[in-house]
Amino acid sequence: MKPTPHTTLHITVANVVEHEQKFLFVEEISRGNRVISQPAGHLEHGESLLEAVIRETLEETACIVEPTHCLGVYQFTINNHQDTFIRFCFISRFIKTLDQPLTPPILQSLWLSYDELLTHQTPLRHEVVLQCLNDYQQGIRYPLALIHSMSV
Repeated sequence: MKPTPHTTLHITVANVVEHEQKFLFVEEISRGNRVISQPAGHLEHGESLLEAVIRETLEETACIVEPTHCLGVYQFTINNHQDTFIRFCFISRFIKTLDQPLTPPILQSLWLSYDELLTHQTPLRHEVVLQCLNDYQQGIRYPLALIHSMSV
């Protein structure tokens, strides 16, 4: 039997936020490159997926949001299949923007239409960014009740 390389599993959250026909994105530095992504990040110890997506969106964009739906669960690998990501993507309602600094390596938050995203000079961080947005545009929605969080 051929040995398999060790795979690191990453649990992440992401958020699709639409307001006034524009979507909330972040411009950030990833692996030395300037890229665009949805507000997203890793699940931290002891927090629920909903808590994580609210926190990540606030840290990366200074926006307060309220999750309304689950969009989907996306699995992808990078680094020659050394890292596997499970991305729980949510849909949230924009509430307001606070006056606070953004968490590095975030450069800025951006509100872009779908077409503006497609023609933006800055590349997407990963193809899953566009996949999530396309799924949202197709009307995919799952109730938040799909997610259960409990301590045992």
